[in-house]
Amino acid sequence: MSVGLLAAHIPILVCLLLCAMRTTHSLNARSHCWHQQQSHLKSFPSHHNHCHPFFLRENQYRFDIYLSLLGHSRHTRTEITTTKMEMANDTNDEKMIENSGSKKRTREEEAEGAQKVTTLEELSKDKQNPRMVRQRSESNNDPDLLSLRQLRLEAIFHPKFENESQSNGAGGNSDGGDSKRKNMLEQVSKGHGYLEASLKHSGSLLLWSGEQRYYSKNSTDNAFSMVGEILLRQHFARAWWLNDESSSDVGCGDEVVVKSGRGEEKYKECSSYVLSNRLTLAFEVVTSVLGHHGSIPKKDFLVLTAVADKSCERFYSTAEVARMAQKFRLPHNDYWTFRTETSAKSLFEWYDREREVALAKGVCKDMDNITDGRRLRSLYPHSDFQGEIVEGIVVRYVPYSKQFQNATAFNNTSDGADVVMEEGEGVANDHVNEGQVMDQLAIESERILDLVPPERPPSFVIFSSAKKDEEINSLDHSKNAVLTTDVRELYSKNTGNDEVIENALCSVLTETDGQRRTIHRLGKSKGQDTRGKKNAVDVPGLVNELLLANSNESANGQIVFDTETIRIANLIQTLHSMNRSIEFKLLKEEMIPTAAKKNGGKKVSNTTRWLCIIHVMRDSVFPQYMKKMDVKKDMMLYRGFCVQMMLNGDEDIESPEYCRDTTTDTTVGDDGPPLMLKMKFLPYMVRTFGCRNGLKILEQKGVLGFEQYTTNLLMKWGMSSTAINTWRPFFSSWGSYANEMLQQNGNQRRKEGGGKGIMTQNEDLPPLTAQNYLHHLERFNKLFEEGKIGSNNCNAQSKNPCDFRGAVIVVSLNKEDASVAADLLSASLGGCRRSSNVNGISEDDMHLAMSPVDGGLVVDAVVEDGFGALRKHCKKFEDAIHVVLVGCDDEVIDASIDISMRDKKKQKGMLKGWRKCKCKTVVDVPQSCFSTASVGKDGSCDGDVDKDPSSLSESDSEELPALVKKLITLSGSLPKADERPGALLFFPGIPGSGKSTLCGAVSTESLCAKLDQMDAHMNDDGKISLSKKEGANEKTGESNSNFDRPVIVRVGDAVKEKYWPLVKRERLEHKPSLYVADKNSTPTVWNTIAEVCAESRGVFAPVLPDSAALSTTTLMFAASADGSYKREYVFPFSLQYLAVCLSRVLQRPQKSHRGKLDAATDNACMIVVKFFCLYKGLTADRVKETCEDMANEAGTVQIGSDTFFITVPFFVDNSPRDLPKDLHDALVDAIQLQCKVDSGGQADGAPIMSEIETRLRSLITSHLDMLQALTVSKEASCESFLSQIVSLTNSLDSYDISGESKVASLPKIKIVSIDVNATDVHHTLKDAAASDSSIAEFLDKGGKFDPSSIDADEKKTARYIKDTHVTMVHCSRSSQHEMRQRFGSLEGSELDVVVNGFLFNDEIAALSVEIPGKTLGNQSLDVPPSENEFAHITVWCGDGVEAVKSNSLPSMVEKGLAKKVDFQNRVSLHGVLRFWLTE
Repeated sequence: MSVGLLAAHIPILVCLLLCAMRTTHSLNARSHCWHQQQSHLKSFPSHHNHCHPFFLRENQYRFDIYLSLLGHSRHTRTEITTTKMEMANDTNDEKMIENSGSKKRTREEEAEGAQKVTTLEELSKDKQNPRMVRQRSESNNDPDLLSLRQLRLEAIFHPKFENESQSNGAGGNSDGGDSKRKNMLEQVSKGHGYLEASLKHSGSLLLWSGEQRYYSKNSTDNAFSMVGEILLRQHFARAWWLNDESSSDVGCGDEVVVKSGRGEEKYKECSSYVLSNRLTLAFEVVTSVLGHHGSIPKKDFLVLTAVADKSCERFYSTAEVARMAQKFRLPHNDYWTFRTETSAKSLFEWYDREREVALAKGVCKDMDNITDGRRLRSLYPHSDFQGEIVEGIVVRYVPYSKQFQNATAFNNTSDGADVVMEEGEGVANDHVNEGQVMDQLAIESERILDLVPPERPPSFVIFSSAKKDEEINSLDHSKNAVLTTDVRELYSKNTGNDEVIENALCSVLTETDGQRRTIHRLGKSKGQDTRGKKNAVDVPGLVNELLLANSNESANGQIVFDTETIRIANLIQTLHSMNRSIEFKLLKEEMIPTAAKKNGGKKVSNTTRWLCIIHVMRDSVFPQYMKKMDVKKDMMLYRGFCVQMMLNGDEDIESPEYCRDTTTDTTVGDDGPPLMLKMKFLPYMVRTFGCRNGLKILEQKGVLGFEQYTTNLLMKWGMSSTAINTWRPFFSSWGSYANEMLQQNGNQRRKEGGGKGIMTQNEDLPPLTAQNYLHHLERFNKLFEEGKIGSNNCNAQSKNPCDFRGAVIVVSLNKEDASVAADLLSASLGGCRRSSNVNGISEDDMHLAMSPVDGGLVVDAVVEDGFGALRKHCKKFEDAIHVVLVGCDDEVIDASIDISMRDKKKQKGMLKGWRKCKCKTVVDVPQSCFSTASVGKDGSCDGDVDKDPSSLSESDSEELPALVKKLITLSGSLPKADERPGALLFFPGIPGSGKSTLCGAVSTESLCAKLDQMDAHMNDDGKISLSKKEGANEKTGESNSNFDRPVIVRVGDAVKEKYWPLVKRERLEHKPSLYVADKNSTPTVWNTIAEVCAESRGVFAPVLPDSAALSTTTLMFAASADGSYKREYVFPFSLQYLAVCLSRVLQRPQKSHRGKLDAATDNACMIVVKFFCLYKGLTADRVKETCEDMANEAGTVQIGSDTFFITVPFFVDNSPRDLPKDLHDALVDAIQLQCKVDSGGQADGAPIMSEIETRLRSLITSHLDMLQALTVSKEASCESFLSQIVSLTNSLDSYDISGESKVASLPKIKIVSIDVNATDVHHTLKDAAASDSSIAEFLDKGGKFDPSSIDADEKKTARYIKDTHVTMVHCSRSSQHEMRQRFGSLEGSELDVVVNGFLFNDEIAALSVEIPGKTLGNQSLDVPPSENEFAHITVWCGDGVEAVKSNSLPSMVEKGLAKKVDFQNRVSLHGVLRFWLTE
């Protein structure tokens, strides 16, 4: 071979050699690359070498990145390629060379690294590749992160804040809203600030940081951001169309004269202002094309909701937002202010009164009447643009101090007129001046609204209506695709997937701007080890290295990174250490110039930025982060969170030294959480949470599951019984309608409600989905209001159960005939469930079929299916099974020409078996009766159903009605089903928690004894409502004289079959039962338990230890080999709880435990630790949240606004003492080892486990006495457990099955009190009067004390209090869930309060008391402190004075308005802790 030929093939041989080396020796190649990079770093120019060596990590970077740093490239591209080309694997050089084109490059081009740039115009002409238009790709080209030197906020929005408490009238967290409302009112009453309210529009979040930097909630360069950009630019054109304000508006007359427009000019001016001041503007984009919310908006628009100043991490006050909006005529929201305590209270009272019926026009009118200021009016009034369905209002507290100090930044009004407020007046120290500022802004908003009236059409209508004139041609607006595009029309013309829509939107923007930014997505990272993962960059790992470097250099007195960079890095590290649902999306943004030749042929360089979007995937992360952060030091966790990663060579973004002034930022309160509330309205929630979100439940659970889901929602929201009874028929009817539409979507046979559907798909409507449900809802509303749907549907309301119960097997000679007959029969019986698998019927199916609520079961089958599988069910459900043979006469079989004689003989033989089936009835009917019958509008079969059921020889058209009547009559002979809901109690815990001890205490007898005990504490005024019932034996189900529910305790270790299928079967068989699952229930089975509860109409009742045991444990473990990086792990139980459980397991006698977990088990301790680690990643709060979510999603029965948690006392003290260090360290080591084993990081952990097992046993034994002293007695735990079960039982008894008159809910607690005897109180006062003349004088004026003659509710006259008590907590200060959780186990407990003084004046009198920390008795329990700062017993009230005024006695004593007498000899009064229930 010649030397020349060999030289020509050298490049190819080198490529092949590289491929082989990478395939077989990738690690060596990577190592070689690393050392090569290290050697070249020494020769770098200084600007390249300005990076910290901590970034040089072998596992983070690939070969091509190192070479790119040196200015070399293994391959070059001659054009911009498509997504797939840019993602080509760099291990295949030959394919990359092929994709990059075959054009040879000159040495000069190679030296420059020049590339040919294909313009967007050229790309758009490429018909072969529509993706070329968008220039968006998934890229595997990592950033030059070796030179990372700054982090900067790119886009941010308010942190997540809670809805108000649903149980108290709003919609969200059960705790946060109540306390925030109270806090707001307190601050306003003290004159520290005021409240402002705005309308909550329902749409999509859009963030704009200037120019083309648009972001959606967790992404960019998508349909949401592009539609938002188009609408914003169209808004500028609409708002700034007319220069002459006195001229007529567009569209006001027949002759449309367009004067001028400077919208694009103002848009660019605003963009420049936003960019130069490092602002992010947040908008709510309201449109019909980005998914449906509460209603289809009348017009597409957007509203400015917030402005973030990223340079100092604060959000503008409303005054600042309004000033900026008015300067540029941006569309701000409607705002109202409430500056006095009276108006603030009126706001909340109005909301509580109107939230179930509120619509937009009424809301605005009422708010105008309540406010004590003027409304700031929006350019887009809700009723005119979005419609009458309004999501709700946002209320936030605004402190007075310094809130307007930055308002003077916007010193011009929108038209250049004089400023409303002179320089310096923005710093408002006087409340009246601040009110005047808001009123002046309101006046300006009215003026601008006159200039841009709601009647003015959008820009695309203006341009289509305008006549040609010179000014239009000069402005060339008609060629502006952005301003002339109707996004609704664009969507209708570009049907298909998201990519088609996004390409169309991008084309509009590209046609207008000429150049657009390009986004390359480098993949997502959750912070795991990213070695070998395509497109993965370990952002948290990089940030961790950055912080380590900063710490090292700071120790040497050098500043490496600025404050903003460190704050962002700390936030990312904290999020990653929380080990939560956080995703880091790395993006490469390029601005590619499109007209290089216009610059004199000179080379134009690209602008590149690296961005990281921090995606918080669970809302629960926000409050968890808030708990960990220091509000004064740490960065807030924002929504729509995007960070720019600045590299060497990037232009610096100045970041002033951090000094956050929280007085100008209302996103945080004094203690951290934002004083903001979302208060939603029921009409909106019905549509979104019920009709839209419930579609998923409907597909999974059917109509009945959807009904239960929506009923639970209404109760969870705390709606009135009137609202619940109003909306339940609506939801039931929507469920039936939507179920039919969903079945048609999938072109599947309808499985619920019969054969012929109640509706057919309208050709004008799209298939029903959550994205377009409103089209169907509008149609449904019309039908529902006209009474054409819902009134006669069996499944429409659970109060109208189907008449038929049982299973009907429809057998025919072929599947099609059997299916048609079964469909028709199902509809005629009122909407039975359908099945086509006769051999797949389970015992659970039979239990459901016998329930009147579930409406029976109809199964189609062919003769050849046989009845063998059915025979086993006939043994147990003989009276509930019916067989209908359709067209199965011998004559029909003989006449068939499609089957052989052998098959005919087989069919006749099998038919004999069907006819001998031991079931309730076997009926032969001709096929013709199903072909001639039809289903009526009400779902029943046409014909005379009152005909004698014994006569089946009438004409074919009458046989089906007679058959239906017969089946219904026969099913009526079944025993009456008890459809009361029951409860399933289960134990999320670990071995040794005392579960079996608690379960062993549960029986019919023990519950009856607890009933008797609680009845003994019940007094005459009915504060506790309990009664004994007729009952059933836990084993036989037979009634006894005390309790009317089966009590079933199923021990998991004693069950030889699969446990949870057994539980389901037994729950279906005994729906009203109290079922106690004696088995440790880890998170993996919670969803299964919820499913069982939903199908068996049971309450989902987790049994949890007290708050000292269910307390989040946070541990930091090394996540890197060298231990330099640690990750946070959380567990919901305390280490003290784990230690006690271990001690209990080891205290079990050897070989005594059914589950073989006792002292004789070799690895007993590590088994318990393994159970502990199964809860990894869950906090204590998250355990409860997860249970609630699963119960809601499954549609379980709920008897209150919250999931019914049973909390059992575990520890003696609320804060148990710390564990000894040696035991603590051993537990931590055991947990760390188990986590490594579970994650596969410890190949063989057996030897180490054995060592830790020995160590744990030794330490547990040495500290056994201490551990045993930590816990309450078994008797105390069992006592509390039984009390809460009795409370649950009585709540179940109040559950109404039909929903007509009662609401399924727990009795509402008004107060929790310690009740004391009134006579004892009066004797205490008389004894005190003997030694103090002032008390004696008071008693003389108060009159004679006679409890039997005093009406405790009389408030018009002076009186002694009959029902004397110490209030522990009032319902206005705590949620129902909180009260039951804190005091449920103490209900009926006895305790002594100590009287230490007497406070009184002419209006009110009370004894001051001290509350004990423990209850009386051998099993004493901790008593939580009173919510009242002044613990007291109200004794007397004057004329027209309410008892609540006694809370003010201490302050009146300080002011000299009341007198206090301290008792020298303190007196103990016996009391009982009780719940006062509302009627």
